[in-house]
Amino acid sequence: MLNHTLTVQRPAEGAVDEWGNAAQTWADHLTVQGSNQPLTVQEVGQLSQGGPVAASHRIFVPGTPDIAESDRIIDGARTFQVDGVADAAGAGHHLEILAHVVTDAV
Repeated sequence: MLNHTLTVQRPAEGAVDEWGNAAQTWADHLTVQGSNQPLTVQEVGQLSQGGPVAASHRIFVPGTPDIAESDRIIDGARTFQVDGVADAAGAGHHLEILAHVVTDAV
């Protein structure tokens, strides 16, 4: 069930901090319906066999929207950094996105 409205953000260019250095800012890229599920202990264990894993959630979105590993996804009060994007069926039906929480509402 795609019961979450997700906002995908991309890094934005041009912002500078008080010392004139490039600052990390984000701009809304697109909005999609999707679902968000925490990874199970078994899934994290399987992923970690290939090396360190930061992913804590799997996000599903329909079709193949333009989502990249440099993006982040806002789902309500939580912000997720995208760790990986895969066309799960290889047929453009949906994307499975691995991501980890970077901000969480208190």
